[in-house]
Amino acid sequence: MVLRILIVDDERLILMGLKACIEKIQDVDCQVRTAVNGKQAFEMLEIEPADLMITDVEMDGGTGLELIEKVRSRNLCRHFMILSGYDKFEYARTALRLGVEDYLLKPVDKDVLRKNISRIAKEKGKAGELELMKPYTVYFPHLTGDMVPPSLKKSVDFIEIGRASCRERV
Repeated sequence: MVLRILIVDDERLILMGLKACIEKIQDVDCQVRTAVNGKQAFEMLEIEPADLMITDVEMDGGTGLELIEKVRSRNLCRHFMILSGYDKFEYARTALRLGVEDYLLKPVDKDVLRKNISRIAKEKGKAGELELMKPYTVYFPHLTGDMVPPSLKKSVDFIEIGRASCRERV
């Protein structure tokens, strides 16, 4: 499973530093893209949505908070983190209202960043497992978030093939 991350900051040094830090995370396979402003980020997300967007608050051409609001309204990304050199309460309050996962102050604590990314990757993995289990819940409603055993998958697939062939004959 790949975690698609978009980093948005008008400071190229910060973009490259964060990208390098994220790509070194051992337990998560990350695909990291970067954008230098909100307009570029939004255009990139329209082409390929992300699982996580990390954005600076203050950028040329608009704020990261405005970008998050726009991206969330179009459902182009599910998780958000704010990156800021400003410790302003108003930014933090707006970020909370928008459902931002974390408000990271520059310079970024790399361990906190890594832990947050690992947590989001685990959440994405659990959501994916639940999606994979949907066809099986008809037959086995007691299933939980554990992976479906291969033998069970084969049995349900066999039943589904049989049901489909019966429908075709009718």
